[in-house]
Amino acid sequence: VKDTVEESIYKLNRSRSKSNHSFINGNTKNQDQPVLTLKDVESLLARAPLTAPEIDENPTTNTNLRDLPPSVAAAIAAERRHNEQRT
Repeated sequence: VKDTVEESIYKLNRSRSKSNHSFINGNTKNQDQPVLTLKDVESLLARAPLTAPEIDENPTTNTNLRDLPPSVAAAIAAERRHNEQRT
């Protein structure tokens, strides 16, 4: 079947077998692959910046949510909706 995960794994295995004889088996779960480099692991474990913008706790202020990170804006918007439902 064309354009499937199985086909992609097959092609990847074929290309790798020519270079270093390592295979990815689509049927194995949670096994380490020897082809990860230190840079790959570091990118998986990358942290967000430690400093977060100061946010006013009062949801009645006219904070422009577009200036905030998406997760913070979503939390403030949800809190505002929750508070509006209570009143």
